[in-house]
Formats: sequence, structure tokens, C-alpha cells
Amino acid sequence: MTNSSPSIVIPQLINAYKMGDYALVVSTLEKSPALVNVDGVVPQLLGASLRRIGEDEKALKVFERGVKKFPLHPDLCNSFGNLLLDKGLSDKAILLYRKALKSKPNHFDYEYNIARALAAAAKYKEAELQFRTLMLKRPEHVNVQLAYAIMLADIGDLQGAETTLKDVLEISRNHPSALNNLGNIQRKKGDYGDAVKSYRVALDSGIVNATLFRNLASCLVLLQEFDSAIGVFEKGVTEFPLEVQLQKEFAHFLWTQNHKSPFMYIEKSMSANTPGLVLLFCELSLHVERYNDAKYWLEKLLFNISQGSESKDIQMVAAPMYSQALRGLKQFASAVEIGNRYQKLHKQNPLPFLVEKGYAYLSLGNGRAAEEAFNQCCKIAPEDQGFWTMLSTARRLNGNEQAYTQLCDYENMLSVAPLFEKDEDNTDTETLIAHLKPYLLSLHNSKQHPIGQSLRNGSQTFEDLFSDNNEFVQTLKRQILDRVTAFISTQSASKKHPFLSRLSDKFEFKGSWSVRLTTTGFHKSHYHSDGWLSGVFYVDVPKEVEQGGNGWLIFGKPDIPGVSAVEDYAIKPEPGLLALFPSYMWHGTNPITSNEQRLTVAFDIIPVK
Repeated sequence: MTNSSPSIVIPQLINAYKMGDYALVVSTLEKSPALVNVDGVVPQLLGASLRRIGEDEKALKVFERGVKKFPLHPDLCNSFGNLLLDKGLSDKAILLYRKALKSKPNHFDYEYNIARALAAAAKYKEAELQFRTLMLKRPEHVNVQLAYAIMLADIGDLQGAETTLKDVLEISRNHPSALNNLGNIQRKKGDYGDAVKSYRVALDSGIVNATLFRNLASCLVLLQEFDSAIGVFEKGVTEFPLEVQLQKEFAHFLWTQNHKSPFMYIEKSMSANTPGLVLLFCELSLHVERYNDAKYWLEKLLFNISQGSESKDIQMVAAPMYSQALRGLKQFASAVEIGNRYQKLHKQNPLPFLVEKGYAYLSLGNGRAAEEAFNQCCKIAPEDQGFWTMLSTARRLNGNEQAYTQLCDYENMLSVAPLFEKDEDNTDTETLIAHLKPYLLSLHNSKQHPIGQSLRNGSQTFEDLFSDNNEFVQTLKRQILDRVTAFISTQSASKKHPFLSRLSDKFEFKGSWSVRLTTTGFHKSHYHSDGWLSGVFYVDVPKEVEQGGNGWLIFGKPDIPGVSAVEDYAIKPEPGLLALFPSYMWHGTNPITSNEQRLTVAFDIIPVK
């Protein structure tokens, strides 16, 4: 574009954007930056093109400046709203969409975006009214119905979501997104066979994507059709070898089935030019303690990448992982050095490097430096429970017992009691366990513990357990909620405390699962970063818990190389017992040695904001 006249260049930019030549739009406007002040369509085109090439932060700045200059330009406001909605800033997006609608009343796309944003902002009544109005206005517009179905599923109206998706399929028989979403609803309802049929029809439609392969394979795993699942995964990674999530789920599945080379499909496709796969391989390698493998590939990434925004994004992930690999190899001083080096390069986001330095300082016995690092982490991300775990460890290492006890007050912040109030024959507990135990065992089909979990020599269930419609699972869920409500009511609020500052009578499960430990099975000492209150319900325990502490739940023993400390507190498990505790407390189990099993249900809870 050699002619700089706006009347000529702007139509050319619009045409280039429509043709998908986003790089040309960006390069042209970088050479002629004054054009963004001529017409609101120019910053709209520039911001949208930057988004298309993955430069969202630059796009954000372009949109911000553009809206200040052209506050009522409808397409500019709409495009900016789309970016904010994708970033989770739904309330701000709504304001921009309404500005766009003010300039262009009754514009369908803007009204549709308002409905999506209202749903994202959890303003469900307003969103439902908006969606219904749009569906009456244009009943053939399947994207409106698809978005409405997603909202219904999010608020738990699975039947309504299923009905809406079937309405879409009446309009467009083999619509792949509708079939995929219908399969997701059927999977949530436990109708795995129907879900498999929906996913297969979607794949047969000819418009395939990696998500469909993932979903179909996962459902086949739930049906314990393992050979079929492997076949679907293999076809998926053949067609989409660079899809990280698909490769990740396949590798996890192969690992749980004790495959001799669970990462082979990742290794087959990765190279120095596929950083996403390399980072996935390194993440998995770190989880299974293959530190040298991770170190080798992380050095390739970190020391051979060019400069630019993409390289900075790679560094943000690769450098902390490299530090972790060095820690795994007991090169703690080098791990600190890496943390310092990359923290200076990424001053705007120091958190990942502070974390790694904190861990390394603990292993070096430098409690003061570790406490300083984790204090900063807790200020930056106070709801991440793991940072409080590490802060408590640093305080203990420093001999600061009072500050340590403020976080780990086992006498007052733990609840250990039978799930049901005991009657004379303990009928309620025995009845629940008698039905729950065989059902839980039917869900345990893995041959090995999941990657990246604390579990060793045992198995863990696949889906979110409390989403299961089984009558006795739901009975257990209701009883736990009642007990959690009672426990929280006994606690006193404290503003700066990670647990007591978030007390609420409104809460929800963040995750739930069952664990079966077998001979030599145990949990490494760990914590739950994404939780707030964690708990475990004992369904079956071996007789050996009566002697030597085998199978007991222990608290306060860190699992950090170079840090030696004994447990502070222990709980002897028994069938029907429920234990509740803050998620940041170190907890693990002593191994069991007999041929019996230890069967539990575990969960995390978070307060609803």
C-alpha cells in the first residue's frame, strides 16, 4: 500500500482484513500510525488484526486509545467488548456493547453479544430474557441457541440445555458444535453411551476438531472401552499432532494404564519449533521426576529462542520449570540464580519466579529469604493456598512458632467426627457405606496413580464425583454440606487470615473424587492450591490402622528436599469418619502394608463470592 491517502488506504485495509491478511493490516498501520486518528474503523481493524495474530495486549491498548478518540463508533466498541469479554471483564464488555447498540439500535450482533456478556457476568435472568427475545426475533440463528444452551448448562438446567440443543439439530441436523455440546450434557448426566453417539455423529459430519476426539475418547474411558479409546486418541493425535490438550489427555490416560512409553506420541511430534509440545513434555517429565529430560528440552527453549513477545511468553512458562528441574536435581543455588535472572526480565509478573526461589531457599535452609519470597507471593495472589503452605513452612523453619500456629491451628481449625450422629446400631453410616462402597469401586479402573498427584500405589476416579447422579453419592454430598455449614459456624473471622478471612455460609465444591489405596499405597504430603476447605470421608479402611499408624492421615510434614520435619498432628481413619481442614495445611498418609484397601472420598470447597 504505497498511496497514503486515507480514502484509498482505509478501503484497502478493510479488504485485506476480509481476506485474512492481518499481518498486512498491522504492518501498514505501523508505518502510518496517524491513520488511527482518521476514522474509528482503523483502530477497530488494527485491534482485531492484532488479536488474530495473538497480540491481545497490544490490541487492548489500541482499543483503549481508539474508544477515547471515537467513543461511539459501534464496530470499535463491539470489537473492544469482545476482547474484554474474552478476558473475563464481562461488566465492562456490557457497557461497550450497549454503547455500540446506542449508535446502531436493533443491531442483532450487538444484542447477541450483550446476551453472552450478561450470562458471563452471572446476570442470568437478564441474559435469559435477552436470549429469548433474540430467539423469537431470529429462530434460525443457531449461535444464539448454542450460547443459550451453554448458559443453561452452567446454571444446572441440563434438561433445558439438552432440549435447546435438540432444537438446533432440528434446524441443522449434523451441526458439530451442537452435537459436541449435546454430548457434553449427556456426559454430565451420566449417559455416556448417548454421549458417545453424539460425538461420533459430530465426527462423521466432516467438520472435525481436536476437542471432539478428546471428548469421545474420554467417554469411552468412562465406559471402560479402553482399546476403543486408544484408537480414537491415536486418530486424533495423527490429525492434530500439535494440539496440546489432546496430547496431554492421551499421555495421562496411557500413564494411568501403566503404558511403557506414555509420552511417545508427544515425543514423536515435538521439536524445537513446537514450544507448546515441548513445554507439555517438560511439565509431564517434572511430574514423574524425569528431571534430566525436562532440563535438556528447557535449555533448548530458553537458550535458543529469538527475542519478541512470543519468546517472553515462552520464558514465563519455561524458566520456572527449568528452576524446578534444577531443584529436582538438587542444584538449589542454580535454581535461585535462574529465578533471579528471569525475574529481572519479567518485572511486571514476578510471581512464578518468586515461587521457585522460595522453594529453592527452603531447600537451602534459608528460611528468612524463603519467608520474604512467600510473603510477596501471598500479597500478589492471596487465594492461592499453596503460597500460604510454603509461608507456614518458612515460619516453622525460622522457629516462629506463634506465626506458624496462626496458620496451622490443628486444635481449632480441624473437624474430625462421624458423618452421621451415632445412634445405637449406627444404621445410617452402615447403610450408606454398604451401598457407596461397591459403586465407588466400580469407578476405579486405572492401573496407576494419575500424573502430578500425591497418590502412590493406588487409583483415583476420573470425573467430578459429586456431579454423579448416584443416589448414595448425592446423599453423601448433602451430609457433607450440612457438616461443613456447622463447622464454618464455629470459626471466628480474621481479616488477614487465608482461611478465616473468607468465612461464608455460601460455598461450593471445587472438585471431588475417590481414592483407593492398595498394598504400599500412600499419599505424599501435599496441599490443595485451588481449594479453601478440604475434606476426606472414609468408606473402607484396613485393619492395620489399629497399629503403628499405618494408613493414618498426618499433618504438617513438608515434602520439600532438604527440609526435615516430623508431622504435627495425625488422625486415625475409620469407616464413616469425616475430616475437614484448611486446604493449605500439609497433609499426607502413612503407607498401608497389607492386602486390604483404604477407600475414601475427598473434596475441595471454596466460598462463593
